[in-house]
Amino acid sequence: MRLHAEYFVVQSACLTMKLLFRPARLFAAFGIFLLCASQALLAAENPAADGPQEMGMMVMPKGVTAKQVKVAIVAALTNRKWLVKSADDSTVVGYLKHRGTEATLTFRYDENEIEIISDSYEIDSDGKRLERKNPIRWIDYLKQDILHYLTVEVKPAK
Repeated sequence: MRLHAEYFVVQSACLTMKLLFRPARLFAAFGIFLLCASQALLAAENPAADGPQEMGMMVMPKGVTAKQVKVAIVAALTNRKWLVKSADDSTVVGYLKHRGTEATLTFRYDENEIEIISDSYEIDSDGKRLERKNPIRWIDYLKQDILHYLTVEVKPAK
C-alpha cells in the first residue's frame, strides 16, 4: 500500500510538471514564430536591405570647394582603375568589375562632406550576381586617396 501511494505521488508530480511546462513550451514556440515572422516582414518591407548601402561619410578639410572635392574623387577613382560612369555638381558614380566583385560606388558630396553609397556584388565567372559584397578595403583606399588629393595636391581656396 505504501509503494502504491509513493507511485501515485511520483506520477502526480510528473503530471504537474508536464502541465506546468506545457504553457512554457507553447509560449517559447509562439515567441520563435513571432521572431521569424517579424524578420520576414522587416525584410519584405525594407527594400534598402536589398538595395544600395551607405558605407560612411567623410568630412572634408576646411577651405576646399565642391569642385575640388569632385576633382579629388574623380582622380582617386581613375588612378585606381575605376570607370567614372557619371560626374555632376553633387554626385560622382564609379564602377569596377574585378575578379569576383562588381562594384558601383556613388559619392554624394559638397564642400563639407562626402557620403559613400555602395551597390556591389560578388559575381561568378559568367558575371552573374551572387550575393551582396561591399568592397570595404577598396573604399578605404579611395578615401585615403581622396584625402591625399585634397590635403597635398589641392591648395585650399581662399
